[in-house]
Amino acid sequence: MSEWRENHNGNFVYVDDGVVTTVFRGSDGEWIGIREGLITDKEFKTSAAAMEAIDEDKVKFSVKTRSADTGWRAAKKGGFYRQNAAGIATVKQSRSGKWYVTVNGRMVEGHWLNTKEEAVKLADRCMC
Repeated sequence: MSEWRENHNGNFVYVDDGVVTTVFRGSDGEWIGIREGLITDKEFKTSAAAMEAIDEDKVKFSVKTRSADTGWRAAKKGGFYRQNAAGIATVKQSRSGKWYVTVNGRMVEGHWLNTKEEAVKLADRCMC
């Protein structure tokens, strides 16, 4: 199984080459996956079943979601954030002065950027 991580709100997130896949409980209690603004064509009784089906390519991401994109906003604790159907991305500046990106609570590793604008571009690509 891929390296799924549970985030602070009980969703499961997997990032592969900058593409974020999230498994979450829908309003009907069933578990579904979302990737790049598309959701899985099937629902599952458990998060584990949804993650396994995604890992084994037993589902298609085909149902377009409505985007509730907030655009980039200043965060109360510093940095900036954007929320859309794919989740939440943040860009923050480290003590070294470099910028980094988190998507759904997980840092996009290996990407220390020189400017906020570069970080926002990377985050936007991860949130498509």
